[in-house]
Amino acid sequence: MKNRFPDFDEYLSRQRFAHLVDDQVVPCSLEQWAIEGHPRRIALYEQGDYCVSTVFLGLDHGWMSARGIWFESMLFKGDDPIDSERYSSLDEALRGHATMVALLQSKLAGGNSFEAQELAQPNRHKHDRD
Repeated sequence: MKNRFPDFDEYLSRQRFAHLVDDQVVPCSLEQWAIEGHPRRIALYEQGDYCVSTVFLGLDHGWMSARGIWFESMLFKGDDPIDSERYSSLDEALRGHATMVALLQSKLAGGNSFEAQELAQPNRHKHDRD
């Protein structure tokens, strides 16, 4: 079984800040990251009171996982967050965004609404298992 947590020395030396350049995560210093500002939206879908927003975080949120976590999709109803998912790559984030939008559309087409944490996805928090 693969060790969930990297060696602590490796963890401390990991690049934690990045820019998104030509759809690639490019490491940068804290100073460079602070000047550019984050998060940066890469996809947005709105339907009625609902919104699915996917952003490049610019800050590695995979603190103790083997892979960097650079992207996040969130589903909101008004200002209230309902669900979220994080990803390591832009491709994963765009696929995850599309999946979340499809689930939202399907649920709303059936005349239903969402309550917190109803979007049970089979790959939920996959990065936590890497």
